[in-house]
Amino acid sequence: EASLRADSLCEQQDIVGFENRYRHKDGSYRWLSWNMWQCHNGCRYAIAKDITEQKTIETELSLLRSLTTAINDAPDLNSALEVTLRQVCETTGWEYGEVWLPNTDATGIQCSCVKYNRLEKLRSFQVSEGFTFPAGIGIPGRVWAAKKPEWNQDISIQPLSWSVRAGMARECGIKAGFGVPILVDDQVLAVLVFFTVERRVEDQRLVKLVSAVAKQLGSLMRRKQAEDTLRATNHTLQTLIATSPLGIVTLDADTQVTMWNSTAEKLFGWNEAEVLGRSFPCIPVEEQESFRLRFQAQLEGNVETALELRRLKKDGSLIDVSLWTAPLRDPDGNIIGSIGLFADISDRVAAEKERQQLISLIEHSPDFISLAAINGDILYINEAGQK
Repeated sequence: EASLRADSLCEQQDIVGFENRYRHKDGSYRWLSWNMWQCHNGCRYAIAKDITEQKTIETELSLLRSLTTAINDAPDLNSALEVTLRQVCETTGWEYGEVWLPNTDATGIQCSCVKYNRLEKLRSFQVSEGFTFPAGIGIPGRVWAAKKPEWNQDISIQPLSWSVRAGMARECGIKAGFGVPILVDDQVLAVLVFFTVERRVEDQRLVKLVSAVAKQLGSLMRRKQAEDTLRATNHTLQTLIATSPLGIVTLDADTQVTMWNSTAEKLFGWNEAEVLGRSFPCIPVEEQESFRLRFQAQLEGNVETALELRRLKKDGSLIDVSLWTAPLRDPDGNIIGSIGLFADISDRVAAEKERQQLISLIEHSPDFISLAAINGDILYINEAGQK
């Protein structure tokens, strides 16, 4: 098309410049920059310059820039992998791409749900999600085992023993294929595999380009895995907090409430919305100063264990609690507040009070009261009995 347009323009302009792409005898593609002009005798002449290197560099830089942005902006890992397959295929002229992931027990590498295909006739080449190659079998299996890229310029001439998909490739016209590992800390997290219907000699620049993209994907995969782990941990923690039989309260460095679980609501009467962002409301007036001193000690790293205190409820009454406290730290280890665990000990305190009252009643009774073992041994005699 570029040649035809230039030929038409040549009748209107002295010199016409254009670029187009040709297929070389070795199967590769070359970019040429042309200058065409028409002489007085009506003949047209053209001079071409090979600009393949320049075009390749421009393509690589453009692809790396766009992929870097797309990968970092991807909402999840599959989206990042999908955009990678699509952009690599569309920019470099490959028709089919897929992602392979090691299975959970590391006995093989299996095809993921992430694929790209721009030719209808290659649909028969697709394998279902979960299809597995053992190590050393097929391009995915060999790349996984060797931890390095593999290029095959014509799969159609390989024997069926080379891969269980060799026959499928031959039937749908696939020729060249190459695979690149996504490596992090010498561990293969995934393998990217690309195919085309044309025979292609190995292109080291393309392999290096896709390897550079794979390195970015490796960092993303590690980050996404860490985020997933953190998300699962946070979910577990939130479940424990929500279902804990203990009242859990966190305060910032200014004693403002930052967390208040459902058990704390039941213990003290205030709901979460009433206390979040406000000063801790449960300190009786007479204990304000002691609370301030103990909280300051917590901000300096002090830990308190099983303190028995009385705390204020929303209705103005007091509740007996056992309290455990510890400082809260940010990711850098700086203390940013305190966490407190409250257990209701009202029943135990009431029972202890009743016990003490009973002991006092027995001790000061005017009647003779004694306790004896089954064998007749005297265990206790009250004051009246002793007299």
